[in-house]
Amino acid sequence: MIRIEKKRESECEGTSCLLSSGNPARRRTAMLQPISLFPFLKIIIIIISSSILKKTMKLYYFPLSQPSRSVLLLIKEAKIDCEVITVDLMKGEHKKPEYLAVNPLGLVPSIVDDDGFVLCESGAVLTYLAESRSLTEWLPLQIPRFAGG
Repeated sequence: MIRIEKKRESECEGTSCLLSSGNPARRRTAMLQPISLFPFLKIIIIIISSSILKKTMKLYYFPLSQPSRSVLLLIKEAKIDCEVITVDLMKGEHKKPEYLAVNPLGLVPSIVDDDGFVLCESGAVLTYLAESRSLTEWLPLQIPRFAGG
């Protein structure tokens, strides 16, 4: 009977035969073989979907503007995927219709988030980024505890 069992296993190929074998260790490894391919498939799907479907946030800023630099600093430090668009205030680009469609006041910084949400004023932008990206190390959720209260 032992000889027949060994002969059956040597004749079999694939995981279906291994799963029917009497050896539990062989069954475990057979069950893991097809699953080990899934992480690679997940990675490929994530890369393809993120490159095709993902829209990036846009930051409109001017390098000499301190509020613009503070928003850019948070974006870079928190590694938020963002397209940075320079609006040259010295050349009057903030008064052009293309930028006034984003921010009717013509001020910097402004962001246009992935879903099309537009927000202006640096304090509001910083708070929005911290809350929407769960950046609790930048904006604590329990402020009284951190303030000593």
